[in-house]
Amino acid sequence: MKKLYYLFGLSFIWIILDQLSKYFITIKMDLYQSINIIEPYIKITYIYNKGAAWGILNNQLYIISLIGILVLIYIIKYLYKIKDQLTIPLVIAFSFLLGGLIGNLIDRLFLGYVIDFIDILIFNYNYPVFNLADCFIVIGTILIIIIFIRSDTNERYSKRRN
Repeated sequence: MKKLYYLFGLSFIWIILDQLSKYFITIKMDLYQSINIIEPYIKITYIYNKGAAWGILNNQLYIISLIGILVLIYIIKYLYKIKDQLTIPLVIAFSFLLGGLIGNLIDRLFLGYVIDFIDILIFNYNYPVFNLADCFIVIGTILIIIIFIRSDTNERYSKRRN
């Protein structure tokens, strides 16, 4: 149970970082304003996103919010189910995922849109503008996949040795 407290505490830190970054952008920049950081590769561009990733389900606030809430409930129930098997890497991974999900959910529920501002050009592809919560979701998801793949691989290796 103690690891769950750490997980929720870390999630809270990611939520605070996400919300503070968005707040800072909204008070320091005008909507649609861009500031070059490393031209032309990295910019800060303040936009509203009324959809999900890549603008999917644009203007479908209720559907996206409902999906977010259901995913959040499922993850929390799952975490309580596996609380005795939680490892430190899983605590860190799920904290990123929860922090990101909740960070964007706060925006959707209180603002009706998500504030995005990280604007990156990679190999001549102008990636959709995103935020820290999106980064946390991706980091958490990748870590969880790696942890489960390694765990499954280790389990199969152990069975072969016996």
